[in-house]
This record gives sequence, C-alpha cells and structure tokens, in this order.
Amino acid sequence: MPVFLSSFQIIAMNTKFIIAVLLVAILCVDFGQSLQCYQHDYCLGGCPTLSSSIVQCASSDSKCWKLSSPLGTKRGCGDTRCMVQLDTGIMGTASVCCSGNLCNSAVNMKTTAMATLQCYSHDVCSTNCPQLSNTIKQCNADETKCYKLAAVAGVSRGCGKDRCNFQADVASNLANVCCEGNLCNSAVTPKMALSTIFMVIAAFLFARM
Repeated sequence: MPVFLSSFQIIAMNTKFIIAVLLVAILCVDFGQSLQCYQHDYCLGGCPTLSSSIVQCASSDSKCWKLSSPLGTKRGCGDTRCMVQLDTGIMGTASVCCSGNLCNSAVNMKTTAMATLQCYSHDVCSTNCPQLSNTIKQCNADETKCYKLAAVAGVSRGCGKDRCNFQADVASNLANVCCEGNLCNSAVTPKMALSTIFMVIAAFLFARM
C-alpha cells in the first residue's frame, strides 16, 4: 500500500537535508588560514621544486625564512630564527626573513629589523598568574623598555613605550616601573623617573603651604 507523506513531513525532510548540506559546507571551509611558506632541508643543486615544498605554518608563525650558505639553501617557517638575521654578501651567505604567503622563494630579501627587546607580558593577575617562561613576548621596534604594573587588582607586565613616561612606586602593591634589558621585568626593583620625583616633591611642598 503506497505511503503518502503530508506536506509538513516533506517540508521537514527538506529542511533537514538543507541543514545537513550547510553543515558539510561549513566544515569544509578553512577559517583563518595560517601563513604558507616554502620549506625544505639543505640542498645544493638538486633542490626540490618550490611548488612541491609548500607547507602550512603553525598559527604562531608570522614569517618565512631562507638560509643560504656555501653548503646550500634551506627554507621554512618560524619567528625564532628571525630574531637574528644577517646578509654578509660573502659567498651568498645570508639568513633572512619575510612576511607574506610564499615570500621566501627567490628572496631578494633584505634583513628586517634585528632582534628587538623581549619582555614578560601578561594581563592583570593576582593568584593564578601564568609561568613567566610562558609569557615571553617580542616587543615592537619602538618599545625599548619592559614594565611591571602592581595594583590592588594584581600584577601585569609587558613591553613599554608611553607607559614609561610616568613611573611611580607608592607601595609594594602599587607601582608602575620600567627597566631596560631583555626579560628585566620579572621582579623589577622599582625606580621612579626623575619627572615623577619632582612631581612628588612639588605635591609635598604644595600640601605644606
């Protein structure tokens, strides 16, 4: 005996089918695709074709690199290698980096800014602070100091620029201090900027008037 479906059943089946198709389409879309670089081991003469050496870099990588020496050429992904770059011009020896998909092909690349300052960097925390070794950040070229901010809500650290124009050390849990040197803001010995000292003295004299 034939089975007849009601219009509501047909609509429900069609709706489920459409939803299933949409889910498959969503799963097939590659969201936020990470950087692509050419990557291969050292080679001299018998290098693989670049089209066969394309790799998807880790999400933490923002640069491609190329290393050239008399021993051959090597390419890959990675920011760590880019902390120090050189282009000696002697016998084609160079270790250079670039930003952008597949930018390390023939690479008439110039060395980018040399290694910048490193600081510990994390949001405000009081008890559940991260391990400092997990918070190391490469600062921007114009950030030449590290800072440590202590407040009632907790402690925060990072790379400093304008923040270091004003420094203060009111108490052990109320301070904004800066320092120079890689990873110097672990347990910064606070020092107030000269301008801050003048401001404190002026405020004190004003209060006595």
